[in-house]
Amino acid sequence: FMGGTVIVQPDLSNSMLYSGVAYTNLNGKLTITLGNGSAVQQIVRNSEDAYTTITINNETVINGKPVDPSVVEAIRKGCMGVEQYFGRPMDIEFAMTRDGMTFLQARPLPNPTEDALREFEIRRIARELSNATSSGLKEIVLGVGNYREILGDSAATNLSVSTFNYIFSGNGKDRLGAVQLGRSELGYDVGYEAYPWVVYAGGKVYYNFAGDALQFRPKGITLEDFMQIINDVYIPMAKGNPDLLNYPELRIYAQFPEEAEALGMNPAPFV
Repeated sequence: FMGGTVIVQPDLSNSMLYSGVAYTNLNGKLTITLGNGSAVQQIVRNSEDAYTTITINNETVINGKPVDPSVVEAIRKGCMGVEQYFGRPMDIEFAMTRDGMTFLQARPLPNPTEDALREFEIRRIARELSNATSSGLKEIVLGVGNYREILGDSAATNLSVSTFNYIFSGNGKDRLGAVQLGRSELGYDVGYEAYPWVVYAGGKVYYNFAGDALQFRPKGITLEDFMQIINDVYIPMAKGNPDLLNYPELRIYAQFPEEAEALGMNPAPFV
């Protein structure tokens, strides 16, 4: 029809092993209700009591008939992927066939609570900063810098922030950004662990303190050892005096031997 698109989906009713409904962040938990075959329609009509309900947060709790753990994990991954794609808590109808998981419908959760949105933001930020945390970062610290002015502060969007990150800090996987390449030319050892440089949270722009500090890792210090410096030296300094997060390259990061020595670090790599 004019101005729209119609998607026709094959009828999977006869091939469904399981089907049901999932809410990706209901009271802080992924909540899945499912049954055998084409149970999804009965579940949607509020006949949930006869089916299995699974809640997943730090642990998985199943109420009802046991479900194969591999099926539960496939549903969990699929639903969280949908939430990640749309960027907010979702209401999902799904089916499991022998070919895997199929999404029958996905729409934003109508009235997510403040706690649900906060939980979603925490998960999203943790996922975005996984390059650093998987390399040993123990605590995520976000600061306010002039990136906020460049990106229009509260006028920033996910698109403008992701574009800024792509240009200056790459994609965190197989493409380096302008800052990483520039710092490398200046003699620093910078890689994908510095991604993302900025983070969009709560409608505002912050910079990733660890990602910023990692841009000043001198050659001769391993990533593991430098991450320890961030954990044990830089983060305590910033927490003790948050004002230092303004221009930390001038006020926190050691860039010369005497600065490293003053912070109790080996000065040799900072020559």
